[in-house]
This record gives sequence, structure tokens and C-alpha cells, in this order.
Amino acid sequence: MGTERVYLVSQPDDFEDFICTGALCPDSCCIGWWDIVLDDAALERYHKERDGEFREMLAHAVAWEKEDGRPIAVIRMGAGKRCPFLRNDGWCSIQRRTEEKNLSMTCRTYPRVLYHFRGGEAFRSVCVSCPAAAEQVLLRNTPLTFVEKEVPASWEDGLRVQGREEHIKGTAGIVRAHLMKIIRDENLTLADRIRKCDAFVWKVESFSGHHAEHHIMQYIDEEEAGGISYAPVSEEVHLAAVRSVLKMRRQNPSLRPDFASRLEDVLFHTSEIKSWRDNLEFYDAFAKKRLRLFWMNHLLLQIFQDMLPTEETNQTGEIWTRLIIVFSLVLSFVQTDFITSPDDWTVKRAAAAVQLGVRFTKHDDAFLNQVLAAVGEKAGFREFCRELIG
Repeated sequence: MGTERVYLVSQPDDFEDFICTGALCPDSCCIGWWDIVLDDAALERYHKERDGEFREMLAHAVAWEKEDGRPIAVIRMGAGKRCPFLRNDGWCSIQRRTEEKNLSMTCRTYPRVLYHFRGGEAFRSVCVSCPAAAEQVLLRNTPLTFVEKEVPASWEDGLRVQGREEHIKGTAGIVRAHLMKIIRDENLTLADRIRKCDAFVWKVESFSGHHAEHHIMQYIDEEEAGGISYAPVSEEVHLAAVRSVLKMRRQNPSLRPDFASRLEDVLFHTSEIKSWRDNLEFYDAFAKKRLRLFWMNHLLLQIFQDMLPTEETNQTGEIWTRLIIVFSLVLSFVQTDFITSPDDWTVKRAAAAVQLGVRFTKHDDAFLNQVLAAVGEKAGFREFCRELIG
């Protein structure tokens, strides 16, 4: 019998600490999605199941849709966008009736985010759209770090792994490492760190060909020598950009009520520039310091998780724009939550605000594509990022 193959995977230092809270979760991942995609292997297992009641439930729940021209099986959500297999005790009837390995790839994987590219580079992390993951990442009292670990190849069995048919861009490692270095620099304000990251991303976007890495390193040297400045936009321009994102998100009539209510609160409190400026001064004075590590760790995770452009797509700028769109929304959620209820406010509540915002923006490609389409071409993405960052 041969030895099982192993590979190196990069992951947050606390990746393996994640534990699903199951029925105790305040925001079940079995409620609120549009559909749950069933992989072919899961569907085949379900059709072989002999339990008559389960097969009847399956017949009513599964529908066929088309994705990229090919048919895919999905579990249709029931009333309240609730998975029909979710029991009243908060557990999955598929898992309870059979075993965990019979869950679909989607259900077994979430909230884990897994990439394994054709060149062998592998990354895994958790998404803060899950309440337990959000608290694990955002409430820790040390800066997030990333480690490499040897794992058996079988670890991926039954999980949804992205990137298998793509090659990660050769400069991605340098770019991600430098972005994280900037975010960790507490000699700068959070806003200046993000502005610095933004300038770097768009400079990287302008480099191509065999000499791209050399040009990136030259830029980093110039930046570290203090030869690059980052000019903020006016408060009026910044607020208008943030409100445009909020308004586009609010256009969806089927948003979950608690998320829609958050959007309404932020739109109300950002409707007048002077009062919003006063509110931000209040937030800066009493909440900002308590959120020092909170925002650092949030951004470190998003950069680690998302900034993975491939040779096939080369979407560094678009990936960054999506990241900034989501960040601008969740930042406004946290700021408004503090402003409206400062006496009851806690960092744990801030984590819940981020979790809700990420769940209903980052996972909604239709919304993000709508924003990108409204902005226009890549040159428009760059200017829009500047406006959202402020």
C-alpha cells in the first residue's frame, strides 16, 4: 500500500479552529440563499437512497436549471428561502438520515473557501458571511497571520475546490504579500493604508509581460522610499459613491428584512453631509480605536482570500474593485450601528454587522456585476475605488 500524497496549503493560523455551531447558529446557512447547487456525485448518491420518504422529499425539492449552457441540479428553497431539508431543530435531515459525506459539495464546504490551482498552489480559509467564522476572525486579539501546512490529498474529497483549471498569476504572491504588509502598517491610518493598497493595485494592473515582476519590485522600492503620495477625494464625492452602492443594493425587492433595514438606516444617516461628518467624528472618537485589530484582520483575510488573479483572466483590478465595494458597505453598516446605538454597541455587534453585509453582497454576483456595469471600464473601476475609499 503506497503512502498517501500530500501537498502544501496556505491558510490562516486559526483555520483549523473553526467549529460550526449548528442549531445554535443565529443566521443559518440553510436559509436565505437562492438555490443550492447539487454536484453530480451527490445527486447520484441521493437517487440510490432507499428511504422512501427521503426520495419523495428529493423529488419535490430538486429542480434543473442551466448554467453556462449546461443543465445543473439545484435544491429549490422553500418558504422564507428555507432549505426543505432543514429540520425544525436546526439540523439537516440529509445529514441526520444518512451521514455527513452525503451532503452536497456546497453544503460540506461552506463557510470554507478552497483553491487549488493547476500549478499546485493551494489556499484555504473561512468566509465571514458565517457568524461563527466572523467572530473567530474579527474578535481575535492578535493580528491574523498565515501559515503553510502539509495536508493529505484526500482532504479535498467531497469539497468544492476552485481554480483547478486555472494557473494563478505569477505575480499574485508578491502582490498579496505587499498588500498585507501595507494593511499591517499601524503607523498609517486605516484609510491611508487602503489608499496605499489601492494605488499599488492599479499600478500593478498597468504592468504586463515578462518584466511585470521587476516593475512591481521597482514600484515597491519607490513607495517605501516615500516617493508616492495618495490624495483623498472630497467627502461629498466619497459619500455619493457609497450611497450609490447602497441604493443599487436596495433596489432588490426580495432582500431579507433585517438586511434591508440596515440599508435603510445607512441611507438615512448618510443623506446629509454635515450630520454624517459629525457622526463620523463621534465614531472616530469612541469606536475606532476598539476596532483597530477588527478591521486589520478583516482586510487581511479578504486580501488572502480574494486577491488570486489567474493567468487566464488577469482580473487584479476587478477583484480589488469587488473587495472595495463590499468593504465600503460593511464599513458603513458598522459606523451606522455605532452611531444609532452607542450605549448598547459592542465589537461583537460590529462583527454581526460585517457578517450580514458580507453575506448579502459578496455572495451576490448579480449585484456586484450590476455595480461594475454601472461604473464601466477598468479606468472607471479605478476612479470608483478612489471615491469609495475616500
